[in-house]
Amino acid sequence: MTTVNATADSSRVVAYNLTSKRGENQFHGMVYYQHFNAGLNSIPHPQTKRTGYIQHDWQAELAGPIWKNHTFFYLSWYEQLIPLGSFNFATVPTQAMWNGDFSGFSPIIDPQTGAQFPNNQIPADRISPVSAALQQYYPLPNIGDPGAFTSNNLADPSLQFPEFTAGTGRSSASITTSLQELHLWQMAAA
Repeated sequence: MTTVNATADSSRVVAYNLTSKRGENQFHGMVYYQHFNAGLNSIPHPQTKRTGYIQHDWQAELAGPIWKNHTFFYLSWYEQLIPLGSFNFATVPTQAMWNGDFSGFSPIIDPQTGAQFPNNQIPADRISPVSAALQQYYPLPNIGDPGAFTSNNLADPSLQFPEFTAGTGRSSASITTSLQELHLWQMAAA
């Protein structure tokens, strides 16, 4: 596994490289089911009630010989279902912050003068027109006091009902001691 600060050949900060091995002359398999339920989750701050959540994970794997000492197979299947949908929390600026009012925060320094803005408020004529235009794309807090800045002050009302399925298949054959053949199939669907 390649983790944080991955090398330049990785497409993301965290990635994984999977290596499968050839089969054996014995059958091996695995099946499991996992269930997650909001009944065991803590209530996120500043919420006062638990949001319903259920997640089902299934996985099965099977490997073994097709032709003893020559041809082997491996199959894997994974599925995830979240029937109640996923619910996301985010931290967004308050209306006062969009208006330039940062009273109650650490000092906001004017980049032109190097001095603190009076009362920690950025004048309206100093707010970038680009920033003001982007404001329409950001929702305002909908959890807790809308005037107080807290973390997780937005509950995303756009629920998604994710379902994810992935499969892998592999066959390998030893044609001679120095000639090997490999067939690999992978799929993922969301």
